Amino acid sequence: MFEITGMPLHASFTLPKIMWMRDERPQIHARVWKYLLWPDMIFLKLGLEPRLDWSLAGRTMAFDVVSRTWSEEMLGAVGISPEVFAEPIASGEAAGEISQAASEATGLPVGCLVVAGGHDQPMNALGAGIIREGMAVDGMGTVECITVAFDQPVLTEAMLRNNYCCYPHVYGEMYASLAFTYSSGSVLRWYRDNFGKWHRHRAEQTGADVYDLILGDLPPGPTGLFLVPYFAGSGTPYLDALARGAMLGLSLNVDEKTYVKALIEGISYEMRQNVERLADAGVSVDRLRCTGGGAKSPVWLQLKADIIGKPAVTINVTESGCQAGAVLGGVAAGVYDSVEQAVDALVEERQVYEPRADEHERYQEFYELYTQVWPAIAGLSHRIRDLQSR
Repeated sequence: MFEITGMPLHASFTLPKIMWMRDERPQIHARVWKYLLWPDMIFLKLGLEPRLDWSLAGRTMAFDVVSRTWSEEMLGAVGISPEVFAEPIASGEAAGEISQAASEATGLPVGCLVVAGGHDQPMNALGAGIIREGMAVDGMGTVECITVAFDQPVLTEAMLRNNYCCYPHVYGEMYASLAFTYSSGSVLRWYRDNFGKWHRHRAEQTGADVYDLILGDLPPGPTGLFLVPYFAGSGTPYLDALARGAMLGLSLNVDEKTYVKALIEGISYEMRQNVERLADAGVSVDRLRCTGGGAKSPVWLQLKADIIGKPAVTINVTESGCQAGAVLGGVAAGVYDSVEQAVDALVEERQVYEPRADEHERYQEFYELYTQVWPAIAGLSHRIRDLQSR
């Protein structure tokens, strides 16, 4: 299965949901003309034939990521026809133009090109200029996701064991994979809303950014605390929806700033674990171009570089997924001759946070201990979750 779809088995993908519809809502399933995702639904609403880009098709578990066609083997195994899906096309391909009726409904000009985009994380990568092997973008938002690009599909046992996907990038014939934690910026927001209300009040009084206040004046060196940032289940490599977060190492000597630093240390340990497991699976990362709200924090970026041991780099745009839409649309409309030309014109590296060798070394033993924490407490965490859900 993985060698066809490039997706580890998970209930969040489209095919398992259609199987549920087939079994639990057979009357509805029998009447279905098409199962559409958001982009192909929008094409349909604009009066166009529904089409779906390769990257989003790759997230359905029904797509052959090598041949880039709907998989007859996967669909045949569950008794579903390929006809229920939209036509797969390349990201950046023009799917049609805005008609008079669509223009009146949307306000867009008649003849405006409708161009296929892509899945959010590869789009974030393209908008950050990730169009060569070894490059990666680290989207530091509510979820933190490293998207790495590579030239050939990597469909190995090591990728599957660590729940790393492999599916079409939105650039050319490249592929992408995702390494992520579901809780990143959301952890700081949780702290702000529940324990940092005085920081919010001070920010309102002074006009300062509340997160600059929360992350200001952190103590030097490792805290010796271990946050397991599974506030919404774990992402890769465990992909455990039942996981719950934890903080280990607390004592009466822990003050607020030490606790806050431990929050971003734990998230950074988690992302280092992912970078190293990707490398073991044959997908290397040499630097991280950082986007999203977290990329506005020099404190967090320097800590990330020190813990992971890779440069953390800011670029001239934080919402790079939107920029990718401009790149694909611009190339399709002839504003740019190629994606490469658009990326060269639009993407610029700014601040580079190099890992400090002494700090990286100080964190090494703590990181090695961190990798042992979840395997040691996973069973207890699951039991706690079961009790909480009663």
